[in-house]
Amino acid sequence: MSGDPSSVPSELDLDEAEALALQGVEEEEKGADITEPFDPTQIRIEHRPLTVDLLVKRLRAREIDLATEFQRAGGLWSDAAQSRLIESLLIRIPLPAFYMDATNEERWLVVDGLQRLSVLKRFIIDQDLALTGLEFLINLRGKRFSELPRPLQRRIEETQLIVYLIQPGTPPNLKFNIFERINTGGLPLSAQEIRHALNQGPAALMLERLAGAPAFERVVGRSIRTQRMTDREFVLRFLAFVLTPPETY
Repeated sequence: MSGDPSSVPSELDLDEAEALALQGVEEEEKGADITEPFDPTQIRIEHRPLTVDLLVKRLRAREIDLATEFQRAGGLWSDAAQSRLIESLLIRIPLPAFYMDATNEERWLVVDGLQRLSVLKRFIIDQDLALTGLEFLINLRGKRFSELPRPLQRRIEETQLIVYLIQPGTPPNLKFNIFERINTGGLPLSAQEIRHALNQGPAALMLERLAGAPAFERVVGRSIRTQRMTDREFVLRFLAFVLTPPETY
């Protein structure tokens, strides 16, 4: 360090530097303020882990509103799709998160998860859903909740769910925004995209190679889309029919 006193910052210089730095932070924070379409600082969403049994108790007591004005009707899934959700619980595949408007603690409004809640109500409370179209637990086909062995009933009841509760004071239009973003923010995977994700390796590489073969492209031309792996699904179907006799397909 130089011995020249003029090269050492004075206390006044440090105060001025600190003031300028604080002013810069304040201006940056002011520029980052968001007030439209709502103020994020007013959003209160509580993350609460609940079990299926606790949600079912609320459903039995009519403390969850399944008929909110912006939701589609419940029960739109086929019996097979509903049964596979129950199968997911039995083989311990986690369900997506639920969103509830808990402005009124005594009666939650469903923001997202209506179809899943409708399945739980139908299978556990109403018991008019007999399992069908199961992929793995085929020995449970035709069973209703009351007909399941008690360990399987308990497995369903004790399944942990993630529930986000929109608390009082949160901007009212937020629940509509959440519903819109959840239901339009992504594109569901096609059946072939799911197969591709779950079956990485030589088979997936072979399908890609065959779908890109000049002979295949000459036959189909531009009639089959490639963006969602539709071309690979056509190749897979062809191989399935060639390799599997019709009587065992």
